[in-house]
Amino acid sequence: MHGDAKLGGILIETQGLTPAVRSGERYLVVGIGLNVQPPPAEPGDAYAIAGLAEIDARLDAPTALARVARPLLETLAVFERAGFDDALRTRELVKVQLGRTVETKARDVANALAMEATAEVVQVIGRTFTLYRHNPELKRKAGELPPWRR
Repeated sequence: MHGDAKLGGILIETQGLTPAVRSGERYLVVGIGLNVQPPPAEPGDAYAIAGLAEIDARLDAPTALARVARPLLETLAVFERAGFDDALRTRELVKVQLGRTVETKARDVANALAMEATAEVVQVIGRTFTLYRHNPELKRKAGELPPWRR
């Protein structure tokens, strides 16, 4: 985020996911997007969209990539090793927004990820869904409700 505007995000390509689930095989292709120039706003966008050029007009794609490559590779290595499991383990609640180009229904993606991660689908609104998995090792007050029931 840059102020209240979205600067980038995790991209999930799910084309072909539904037939793969039917055959017993599941896969997702995950990447990270970073806006160099903000795209035009579209009706229904959940966030205002920012670009790196707003932060530093001298930034172009190669320069931005050089600055974020190492942290990006480290983050992707953690995701490759632990996937959503690590995020669910440490936070219990994970919100995912699918990109405009994803043709698979958010509910189908949410159900497939929840099944793979042994999580619950808490909510699906438009292209955004939230997964929850209880972690008994996280410290909380006695009798405290899960974060999505508060």
